[in-house]
Amino acid sequence: MTASGIHQSARRRWLCIAYAFPPLNRSGTHRTLAFVRHLAAHGWDASVITVEPTGESIDPQLQSLVPATVDVTRTACPNLIERIMQKFGEWVIAI
Repeated sequence: MTASGIHQSARRRWLCIAYAFPPLNRSGTHRTLAFVRHLAAHGWDASVITVEPTGESIDPQLQSLVPATVDVTRTACPNLIERIMQKFGEWVIAI
């Protein structure tokens, strides 16, 4: 706890908003998965917001590579990234 009374966690937190995330097998999936695994291995709490995988290339083995400590939230919104970019524009860095 700091002098101001705010509790600071020893672990850092990271939020990723990614369209391509396991079990989707797309080119961007592998970059995001590797980064999430790296963060988890180095003591970060990672959370991912992604889309529900429907009708695309799905690889169940990719899902098994996501660390159990990663919190994954899936949405049915097929145009998630486009909607975020419209709303937040320059505030968002797309990977």
